[in-house]
Amino acid sequence: MTSELNCGRALRVVLVLCILSLSACVSTPKSRPFNAAQHVEIKQVEVLAMRHSEPGIFIVNNPGDSFGLIGMLAAEAHMAPRRNWLKQQLETTGFDHVQTFASALEQAMSERGYTLTWPAGYAEEPKARTKRTVWGTRKQYAAASDSQTAALLDINFGFIGFASAGSSDSSPYRPTVVVSARLLDAEGKEELFYETIYFNDVFPGADQGLMLSPEPQHNYPDFTALKVADASAIEALKQAFERVAGHLADQFRRGP
Repeated sequence: MTSELNCGRALRVVLVLCILSLSACVSTPKSRPFNAAQHVEIKQVEVLAMRHSEPGIFIVNNPGDSFGLIGMLAAEAHMAPRRNWLKQQLETTGFDHVQTFASALEQAMSERGYTLTWPAGYAEEPKARTKRTVWGTRKQYAAASDSQTAALLDINFGFIGFASAGSSDSSPYRPTVVVSARLLDAEGKEELFYETIYFNDVFPGADQGLMLSPEPQHNYPDFTALKVADASAIEALKQAFERVAGHLADQFRRGP
C-alpha cells in the first residue's frame, strides 16, 4: 500500500511539473482559422478519440513551487486533499466531463451543418500509447475510416477543473477548461484548422488562442468557498465545458 501511495504522489508531481513547463516555457500553438467558404464539401467529420483526462484543482503560482522538489512535494501534499474533494463531488453528482463536452459539441456542430462521428469512442484508456505533442494532438494520422468522412478532428483537453492564479485573496478559483482542436483533411495530411480555447485566462504563456471568461458568480474567493458551493460548483464546471464546445463549433460556422 505504501509503495502505491508513493507512486501516486510521484505521478502527481510529474503532472505538476508538466503543467508548470507548459505555462512557463511552451507558447500556445499558432491559430489557423477555418475557411468554411473553401471547404463546403465538409459535412461529416470523424472525431478522433481524445487522450485520457481527469479534472483537477491547481494553483498556477503556488508558493511551494519556488522551493525546488521539496517545496513541490509540500505543495502537492497541500493540493491532494483538494483534488480528492473534487473527485468525490464528481462521483456524487455523476458528472462526466467527456460525455458533457461531446454531447454539447455534437449538438452545436449539427446546428452549424456538420455531422460528427466517433468511431473509436470519445476518449482513450489511461494507458493508451498514442504518440502526442505536449498539447495532446497526435503526431501521426491515419486516413478516415469511413468514405463519407470529409475531415478528421483531433480534440484534446489540457488542464480542466478549477484553477487559481495564486494563493492570494485576489486570485479566486474558477472553473477552467483548456482545449486544443485540430482539423485535417480525410487523409490526415493537410491541416485545415487549429485553435486553442482557454476558459479562464489563468496560465502564463497563453499568448495565442481564444479566451473565454467564467461568469462572475462562478468565482470562488478561496477553497472554502469552493467547497461550500458544493454541487453548484460542479454545475459551473459543466457550463464551462458546454460553453467551450459551443465556442469551438462557432469556429466552423458557415455564412454570416
